[in-house]
Amino acid sequence: VELGAWAEAARIAAARRDAEFFRPRESRAVLGRAGELPEPAGAALERIRRAVEGDGAPEWNSLERGISDLLQTVGG
Repeated sequence: VELGAWAEAARIAAARRDAEFFRPRESRAVLGRAGELPEPAGAALERIRRAVEGDGAPEWNSLERGISDLLQTVGG
């Protein structure tokens, strides 16, 4: 449930181009769990992590695809 709630909030943040949503410790902690999750959720979370890494703006298209994939996996 927690991952699904984060993913929905991330979807909204990405639509608003809110890069700051992905920078706090809480978001970094969620993204750091990618290796702990079963496929395909782990792969989607890893895609999101790669899209937001670095100091610049996220790769918005890749980020939105990753979030969409994550929502599909956690939403059933």
